[in-house]
Amino acid sequence: MDLCLGNPVLGRRDRGFAFLDRRRLFGYLVLALVECCLALVELGDSSLGRLCCAGEARAATVEENQGVFTGIFTGSPEADQTIRDAHVVPSGNEAFDQVIQTYYEVVEYGQSFGASPVGQEITNELTNAMTAALLGDKTAEQALADAQATVIRAYENVTD
Repeated sequence: MDLCLGNPVLGRRDRGFAFLDRRRLFGYLVLALVECCLALVELGDSSLGRLCCAGEARAATVEENQGVFTGIFTGSPEADQTIRDAHVVPSGNEAFDQVIQTYYEVVEYGQSFGASPVGQEITNELTNAMTAALLGDKTAEQALADAQATVIRAYENVTD
């Protein structure tokens, strides 16, 4: 389940990437967010300067572990962009860099699923659909159609 060959550290520069494990990547993003929040609580301030300090601390930790800094999300778009501009540099792996760039491009369009009696089912089926499409087991259209059919059946079972 490591992001890179035989190495549990995200994006080690001295190893090739075997594949991108979404759970591990998500875990590192959550860890970065937690570290940022803890730094803010310690500092007792959410000003741009304090947020950038949290970004600098995270970047230093990543560098110390020979990782790749992919940025952090502080809740302040201005701080996030400042941190990204200062610390996010190419990793040396074009595919990984493209994943990070794409994430930044789509993150502003994220939407909450909202409350639903089958909310977890929706999440599971979307994940299954993405996995099937990425592995080439199904086309994206077929994977999404199958996910939609499964979720509709689950919703009908709950609401009947």
